[in-house]
Amino acid sequence: MIKASAPSSLGGIEFDCTVSRTKNLEAEVPQYPVESGYDVSDGIFYSPIALEVVATISETPVTWKNKHFGQNRIKRVCEELEEMFFSRKLVTFVTPDKVYKNMAITALSIPREEYANSVDVTFSLLQVTVTSASTVKVSSGYDQSGDSNADAGTTETKNEESSAKSGSILSKLFGWLFGG
Repeated sequence: MIKASAPSSLGGIEFDCTVSRTKNLEAEVPQYPVESGYDVSDGIFYSPIALEVVATISETPVTWKNKHFGQNRIKRVCEELEEMFFSRKLVTFVTPDKVYKNMAITALSIPREEYANSVDVTFSLLQVTVTSASTVKVSSGYDQSGDSNADAGTTETKNEESSAKSGSILSKLFGWLFGG
C-alpha cells in the first residue's frame, strides 16, 4: 500500500495537487578581454533558485478531503494567495521532497472561473539571500607588524583648518566667507 505524503504548500496554504514544478538554476561567468585577444574568466556567480509551479485547488479534494473540504474553498485560497503576493513577505514552499525557504512570489496567475470545481494556479518563486550587517571596531593605530614586531605607525587625519589653507580656491573662498 502506498502512503500519501503531505501536500505541497506555500506559506501554509496547502494545495490539492502539484501539477508541475520546474526548478531553474543559472550561473554567470564574467569574461574580461586581455591584450592577447582572448577572454578570461575568474569566477562563477550563482543566481538565486527560481521555481515555476502549477498547483491545483479544488472544492472537492480527493486526497485531503477531511482536511480541506468546504464551500468556496477556491475563492478563499485564491484570495489568500493574492494577499500573500501583495504582502511582499518571504514565504516557505514545501513539497513532499524538499523545503524552499526565503522565497519571494514574483508572479501569480489565478484563473477566473466562476463555476469550476477546481482551478490550476501558476506562480513563480525566487529565493532571496538574507544577510545581516555587523559592526567592527577598528583601531586608529597599529601596534606591530610582521615578524619583526616593528612599530607599524599610526593613521593621520587633517583638520579642516589645514586642509582649507592648502586646498582648492573653492575651499579658500568657503573659509573666507564663514570665518575659517
